[in-house]
Amino acid sequence: MGIPSILSLFLLLHLLFLHSFGKCPESFDCGTHGQIRFPLSNTTFPQCGLFTVQNCTDPVPKLNLGTPEVLYDLNSTNVQQNSVRVNDRYLGNLIRTKVCDIFSFYLNGTLPVRPPISFTISPGITLFKCITISPELDKQQDRYFHGNDSYRGCSGYTVYYKYPHHYPVRSNGSSLPNCSVIELPVVSERGNRNASDLFSVLASEFSIEFHVSDACRECRRKGGQCAYDGQDFLCKKEKEAIDAPSQPPTVVHRQENPSNSRFGFVLV
Repeated sequence: MGIPSILSLFLLLHLLFLHSFGKCPESFDCGTHGQIRFPLSNTTFPQCGLFTVQNCTDPVPKLNLGTPEVLYDLNSTNVQQNSVRVNDRYLGNLIRTKVCDIFSFYLNGTLPVRPPISFTISPGITLFKCITISPELDKQQDRYFHGNDSYRGCSGYTVYYKYPHHYPVRSNGSSLPNCSVIELPVVSERGNRNASDLFSVLASEFSIEFHVSDACRECRRKGGQCAYDGQDFLCKKEKEAIDAPSQPPTVVHRQENPSNSRFGFVLV
């Protein structure tokens, strides 16, 4: 038996040992993408994380963040910063085709709020979608967002924004009765891009940084596993977490009907 075969056998026995005694590894191998760690896990130990990376042996693994119909391409990982770089192909298609429905989604849909974890998405931009009802209201909104760019290529509303800086757009813009707040990822470098062309600065590739709550950190420090029952944060004993029935979420690709899709981001 050659050395590679011996190493493979050792690795297999090591994984079986960990699983038998209810021990979650500190990190998980994800092929050419290297190591991933909590809150992520691979399909070998789906109960050891809150989110699962699928197909780690593929050139582009898939990341599911809890919304069954959404899969992200996992481009790279950064264990030190506890972050990943992902690509949303469906979002990319909407950007390329300049579909106005991109401004109609509830954008926090695919990064669900879970008590143990919060997300930071970067780089991103805040947009204000304001319904156009009358010429007088349009003038009022233009005065309010004076100094910001606007996109008027969609019927029935105007989108105001400032790229690459966020601060000129007042955070209380959503208090206007006919305006709603939208968040989308953007390209990191302005370069020669025309900021007045909104679709040219939007991006489908972005970074997600995971922030683990103090309660979850304390749970893990004491040998427990952080879990979420759909409503509340739970701290399970590690053996209990491993022995729980493994039921990875059934993941399907999003339908190509923009009006029925949701995706979104939490920016800080």
